[in-house]
Parts: sequence; C-alpha cells; structure tokens
Amino acid sequence: MGSEISREDVIASKWWEAKARKMLITTTNISKVEGICSLIPFYDETNTIGLLKARPDLEKLFALHCRDQEDLSSLTDDVKAIRLWRKFRSSPGYSEVQLNWDSLLSGTACEIADIFYADICRAIFRVPFLDFVKLALGSNAFFIRSLFNTACEVRDTLQRRIIDDPSRKDIYIEVEKILEMRHLKLAHWIIASSLSKTSYPLHTTLDLMVDPVKNVFALRSLDLVLKRLSVFDQRFQQINQKYKWSDWSADLDFWDRTYQALWSTIQRIPTVNSDMLKKDMDDRSRFLASIESIRGKRGRVVLFLERFRG
Repeated sequence: MGSEISREDVIASKWWEAKARKMLITTTNISKVEGICSLIPFYDETNTIGLLKARPDLEKLFALHCRDQEDLSSLTDDVKAIRLWRKFRSSPGYSEVQLNWDSLLSGTACEIADIFYADICRAIFRVPFLDFVKLALGSNAFFIRSLFNTACEVRDTLQRRIIDDPSRKDIYIEVEKILEMRHLKLAHWIIASSLSKTSYPLHTTLDLMVDPVKNVFALRSLDLVLKRLSVFDQRFQQINQKYKWSDWSADLDFWDRTYQALWSTIQRIPTVNSDMLKKDMDDRSRFLASIESIRGKRGRVVLFLERFRG
C-alpha cells in the first residue's frame, strides 16, 4: 500500500495556482472570477493580472467593480486589469489594535478580560479573510504579521507595567485564567506571555481560522475551495466583537451544512442538528437570509430556512 499524502504535502504542492489560472482563462462564470481574484493567493500576481486583462469581459468586470473610476475610454486594458485586481485584493476597514490602557490598568480581572476579549476580537475580524487563506497556505500575510507584531508590543508593554506595579500581578493571573476558558488564544497568549506562562507559539493562536482553510485546500477541488471560502468569508464578515469562540467548531459544522444545502449535487436538504442551533440563532438566520438571493439557489435556501426555523 502506498503512503497517504499529508495535508501539508498537498498544500506545499500549490496545486490551486495552475487550476485557478486555467479557470480564469476559460470560465464564463463571473462569480468564479471574483472568487479567484479575491480569495486565492498567487505567487506570481503579475501573470494572473495578465490573464485578467485577456478576458473578453474585462470591460464588464471593470464597470461592475470600479464604478467610481473615470471614463472607461480613457483607460488602457493594462490599467483596467491592474485597478480591477487591486480592487479585488483591497482591504478597506482594517486598522491597528486600539487598547484602552486606563481600563486595563485599573479594572478588576473580569473587566480587564472583557476589554481584552473585545479589543482582540475586533482586531482579528478587521483582518481581511484573504490573509487567513494566505497564512494557511504559507504565503505572506501582511495584516496578520502586523497583528502579531502588535500582540508582541502589547505583551512587552504589559510586562513593563507589571514590573512597575507588582501588586497588579495577581489580577493578571486571574485575567489569564479567564481568557484561557474563552478559547480566544491570541488574547490569552498576550496575557500569558506577559506573565512568562505561554505554552504555545504565537503563530498557532489563529489555528481555529487557519485549519478549516487548510482542510478545504487539501481536497484538491478548486470549485469546492471557491464555494467554501465564499461561505467562510461571508461568515467572517458577520461575526461581531463579542463572538463566543467556544461555538466556533459548531458554527463550522453549521456553515458546512449550509454549503451542502446550497451547492451539494445530492438533491436533498441535509438534516440540521437542533442542539447546534440553540445559540446565535438570530445571527445564523441573518446569514441564511443574506444568501437567499443567490442565483439558482433560492428554492433550496428557502427549504433550508424552513427546516432551520421550524
């Protein structure tokens, strides 16, 4: 028997690049073009932009996504392709971590934990989802690198504050225990490492987002990758700053079942585990409602919604 290829080996092969370039040339499906350009990392972006430029529907794509640009007739195809690519890869809304130091220094353990939880959640969900795809695939993830640098700076500042005021150390020990139970590893890492208690490296603190992406790419199906990344991306944008991270694995199951309801080739609506739906009901309903209008899928989504709500 041959040895089984590991997930890491599949990802190291970068199988998706050639398939994505071929699809970018041949597909007439605009949503696939949008998915490839906004969610798939490429080693050679210049080559990919050239393929985008060569598409016969470049004018249509540019008009659809770059409405704020000047008269199309004044722009060359090279300029249109580059601007369209930048539009797809743009990251509006990202900002550095902002921490309220007065509250962090003067509050109780629970208050400090709440502030850390909210601030770090905000920082994570301001990072473009594409960066988590890049991190999963070993590409340069600029915004996540910036986030990790900020986490180290916060850690160093906290260490100095604790040294300056040793009486506060017991409070931060309690903060560390609270955050460990909340499953937000990046926030926990900041506090734990400031107390020299970290038992795992910084780069593993985002595994809850990275592992599902790796699992999807390990399947070697570009169509599946595009469909699931789109669902993950939509969900990622909808999560609020007080998200319960202990629910993340259940949510992945939920969104996977949503995918099955929308795109599975098997003509049936999968059963939904009612225990999975007890929390976050309103948010999940909004998510489902937001994709009711997907072309050709409305009937299946309506059936899924009826079962979900019933």
